[in-house]
Amino acid sequence: MFPSLYEGFGGPPLEAMACGCPVAGSRRAALAEVCGDATIEMDPESVDSMSAGIRTLVADEKLRDQARRARLERARLFSWPAAAAAHLAAYRDAVG
Repeated sequence: MFPSLYEGFGGPPLEAMACGCPVAGSRRAALAEVCGDATIEMDPESVDSMSAGIRTLVADEKLRDQARRARLERARLFSWPAAAAAHLAAYRDAVG
């Protein structure tokens, strides 16, 4: 569970997804972009929403198994070599 109110990137849920772990997380800031549809959405300011996300992950084995592939595929979109290449391209563009 990752009930963050603000994230600049969202490393912990991405690491969990890369390991195939189910994630219930907020969709705020960068988390929606990083996690895509591979997580169970919850409102980090609502205890009811957070507990519903946890209950869903614990109770719905079929959902956990079906979403495993989506989590792994989503996590593969992010890598250190890809991040370095994107930064290098941005720096080259900035320099002209």
